[in-house]
Amino acid sequence: MEFCSLTWPEIRESIDRGALAVLPTGCTEQQGPHLAVEWDTWSAETLCVSAAERALAQHGVEALVLPAMPFGPTPAASL
Repeated sequence: MEFCSLTWPEIRESIDRGALAVLPTGCTEQQGPHLAVEWDTWSAETLCVSAAERALAQHGVEALVLPAMPFGPTPAASL
């Protein structure tokens, strides 16, 4: 479940049910001409949302996927 798509009462209800919090982390970096600089962060968040949906469907485990945290940028070699 994506945290940002919920209202605060829905978040509170999820917490009361024992939902896990998942914090995706990625990196903002140059990827070359073929990918956007947020690709690592986007892919981490997308993977976590997919895993949370699967955990709920297959195991009844609820997880709230928090907004992804981009960190650890690498210096641009040729910007």
